[in-house]
Amino acid sequence: MVRVDGNVAYTGRTVLADHSGAYQFDLGGEPAFLRISTNGFRYFYELVTQPFPNTAARERRNTKGLVQAPPSLAGIAVLVFFGLAMVATFVLLADGRLWREPVVAVAGVSVDAVVTRAATTTSDARRIAYRFQVGAESFTHEGFISSERYEGARALGVVPVRYLAIAPEVNAFDPEVGDVLFDVLFSVFLAAMAGSFLLSGARTFGDYRTWKRLSVAGVDTDGRVTRVRTLRNRYMAAVGCAFEYAYTASAFGEFRGHSGSFGLDAAMRYPVGSRVPIRYDPDRPGDSILLTPAG
Repeated sequence: MVRVDGNVAYTGRTVLADHSGAYQFDLGGEPAFLRISTNGFRYFYELVTQPFPNTAARERRNTKGLVQAPPSLAGIAVLVFFGLAMVATFVLLADGRLWREPVVAVAGVSVDAVVTRAATTTSDARRIAYRFQVGAESFTHEGFISSERYEGARALGVVPVRYLAIAPEVNAFDPEVGDVLFDVLFSVFLAAMAGSFLLSGARTFGDYRTWKRLSVAGVDTDGRVTRVRTLRNRYMAAVGCAFEYAYTASAFGEFRGHSGSFGLDAAMRYPVGSRVPIRYDPDRPGDSILLTPAG
């Protein structure tokens, strides 16, 4: 909460650990900011009014602070890599246990398989290899099993498994309710993570293509800042800001877009409501970029 002369000028909250950033509020009809910074141990607060006068000198004062970072191919590659890593974990972890057990639990056929090998590893996990017959074909597989079922399998020489009738090579130990529940929940988590990374990668790649195309072609117009977002890294520390803006594309009507990343102080150079230069594609007026000295 920000108070000026005892009056509340701005209120807001966040559950994030780092509150750094520039928080805008209205002061006598003009934008003012509460600038918060930290050295990792303490927070520092500064009230900023009219930080950059609306003159040509504003652009010359520190053009580096106005330059936005374009979409990065390396960043796109990292997002895709992590997304595919999540997919690989889902498919390959414990030889496909995450997807095998739920599949055979729902649509599998029960059969007693012959134990061909049972061994306790150095980590005290119990691995059983087994073989079962479907018609004239024999199928083999192996996997880890609980200690209770391990002792029973060794004593009897057989272990209950399930397989898909249309694809017997898809088989697993007869799943227990707890195992299936864990597999489903963990699979949903991995799928959500993979989807998030891949979707972010696809969105960033689309931004990259738009950036490259409009950096050298397009129609310039004026837009207005509608929102400023604080960007944070994976440790939830504030690392920059990005702008959302609205603009009118000739006779096509009003469109909205978002910028690349800026330094945190750029929020005070482009307050909400201020005019910003926009370049858009007349053939696809929804594609736009915010221009800066590097644009």
